[in-house]
Amino acid sequence: MKLNYFILLLCLLICIPAIGCSSDRQKDDNPATDAVKKVIKSMDGEPVVPREANRLYITFFQKTAAWSDITGRLVLKIREVITSDGRLAVVSDASSADLNLECVLTGYQIQNLDFDPGGRPIKKRMRITADVRMRDIAKKKLIFHEREIQSFVEFSDVKAPVSLEPQVREEVLENLAKRISSKTITGWYTKFMTPEEMRGKKYER
Repeated sequence: MKLNYFILLLCLLICIPAIGCSSDRQKDDNPATDAVKKVIKSMDGEPVVPREANRLYITFFQKTAAWSDITGRLVLKIREVITSDGRLAVVSDASSADLNLECVLTGYQIQNLDFDPGGRPIKKRMRITADVRMRDIAKKKLIFHEREIQSFVEFSDVKAPVSLEPQVREEVLENLAKRISSKTITGWYTKFMTPEEMRGKKYER
């Protein structure tokens, strides 16, 4: 990414003199000059979160009341991650917030992957998904909308190393919280993705 910016900047430095010298009658509000200025300004690295915004209010929903405990755990973990980062303060009053993080828990499932000769599942996958969007409250602007952020773990509760569902659920929620928090703060969460996800593999609902 930095290399691309360097190449773009180099091209602009070459082109700017030509734009500025093309005519003595050229005005300061020349569209070409303005376009160059906008590109250079964009290279300053404006983050996903507006620089002047520092207070975040979180709104969280789930499709079914049966997921309320999972939702509560996820919200707590998101608050912890964002607070520990220090860029944003999570507030409890929407009227004092600059940003609104809206999350909807859209899926919670345990899939059987492998079976023993007797038909008993010996390997499973727990997967939790969420629809996430963030808004700039003052500007009434949608900053981003991620329709599905997922987190999953493959495990076995009968074959060593044995992992029980409550333990696995905490691991899945921890990773999902990190993904949502990273998306909120930086706009990316690829560093938390598995090699399969990076290669574009999709897991069905």
